[in-house]
Amino acid sequence: MRLVIHPKDLRKLLCDTKSKAKVLIVDTRPFSDYIQGHIPGAVNLDLMQFHWLDTSAEGIRQFNRQMKLLISYLGVIKDKLIVFYDHISGPSAARGVWLLLYFSHKKAALLDGGFLGWCSICSSIETKSNALTHCKFNNQPNMKLLADFRTVRSAINRQNSCNDNRHTFGV
Repeated sequence: MRLVIHPKDLRKLLCDTKSKAKVLIVDTRPFSDYIQGHIPGAVNLDLMQFHWLDTSAEGIRQFNRQMKLLISYLGVIKDKLIVFYDHISGPSAARGVWLLLYFSHKKAALLDGGFLGWCSICSSIETKSNALTHCKFNNQPNMKLLADFRTVRSAINRQNSCNDNRHTFGV
């Protein structure tokens, strides 16, 4: 599974007609930035506008339901590579990759360097807004990618109790 794609590799995919049909590019910047210029063919979804505070069992069920609808409206299908980007490979694009991995879609990647990385190797941008293509997304969530408060606290406590500096904690 490749989670990062270099702008040159994305450009190659977009130049090949067969490959281009198998790629969906999602610009996760605010719409005001998207409309000023974006990667040709990219759709816009500002993922920083989606927050979920209810982590109860019912809250997670509702999150799953709403995110499946959102992913369906994006047009995510099984064999399509979904490439997320923001300004510089930041948290909004990473949120998109995580969301698809959480819903067991293995073909998700973050654009290395984001929009600025794209512009540094390719001057091709557009300003027209691209329409979303609705589909039926029905993947199931991978609950192993969620950590509740107790899990995080336990991991922190294990780390704090470790006196050996050679051990590191990774999430």
